[in-house]
Amino acid sequence: QITYGENGKYEVKITSLDKNKELLNYKNTSIRMWKTNADFLRPKWGIYRSLQQAQDLRDEKILFADFYIEEI
Repeated sequence: QITYGENGKYEVKITSLDKNKELLNYKNTSIRMWKTNADFLRPKWGIYRSLQQAQDLRDEKILFADFYIEEI
């Protein structure tokens, strides 16, 4: 779930379907999600990895099911 704005929010949770194991859970309730002087925002869909903690990087394949985008 993403809320765009100068003080936006970002939350993503990924759970495996076969084992119901939580693979990723990230939440930031105070993140700048707006470009200066922008009239609109074009979202980018993906999962990006950081090299700050190289030991946490893994090669994974993610198949999305029951995925939707909704404007509220």
